[in-house]
Amino acid sequence: MLKIAVPLAEGMFSPHFGGAESFGLYLANEETRIVGAREVLPWPAPERGAPPAWMGDRGVCAVLTGRIGPNVRQTLDLQGIEVVQGVVGEDPKALVQAYLDGTLESSTENPRKNND
Repeated sequence: MLKIAVPLAEGMFSPHFGGAESFGLYLANEETRIVGAREVLPWPAPERGAPPAWMGDRGVCAVLTGRIGPNVRQTLDLQGIEVVQGVVGEDPKALVQAYLDGTLESSTENPRKNND
């Protein structure tokens, strides 16, 4: 199972990682490409380094975001958490599904994209 984090504002996708009110943590089956349960958790304390550690502690393997600061991105990368930035949309579950399907539009290379 994969755990994918999506920043949220008023229950919808928040395009700015640091401006999120909360994060949706979606469980997904990589083989069947089915999005399962979602847990919504409040934004962690805004102290330096808190969000990446918070995500790592919860087993997050990927973050889908619009914009993200370079320091936070680097810290997530160092923890082995994939960051897909430049994401645009509203429905967080649909974004997770697109990520699983390899059809998520973003400004970074999506390693799941099918090249067949």
